[in-house]
Amino acid sequence: MAIVSIVGRDKQWLKSSLGLQTREMARDTSFCTHTIMSDEVMVVPDARQDLRFKDNPLVTRSPHIRFYAGAPLLTKNGFRIGALCALDTKPRASFESREEALLKNFAGLVMTQLELRRDRLPG
Repeated sequence: MAIVSIVGRDKQWLKSSLGLQTREMARDTSFCTHTIMSDEVMVVPDARQDLRFKDNPLVTRSPHIRFYAGAPLLTKNGFRIGALCALDTKPRASFESREEALLKNFAGLVMTQLELRRDRLPG
């Protein structure tokens, strides 16, 4: 699964999604809420073993998330507005530094596209 999310005060919106049907969720169940606390990639090898997520309904019920890797979406001014995430229903023992770098680079490309789109809006 893969998502591009925007995290608001109370909700998270999935602006693009592959493998998930929902388009929004409460921020308190969002993995991305934790991702935007740092400029670095956040990796959760097995959500069932992570104290932050083991009781999360996204882990205990469908879609049964086990693995999560998320890179924050950073604006030019350094604001973290959401995340680009890769998720799986199977745990993953490792996520190599080159994979983290790729995810972070892709998050930068997503932000470039979002900012280009915003700059083209009238008014």
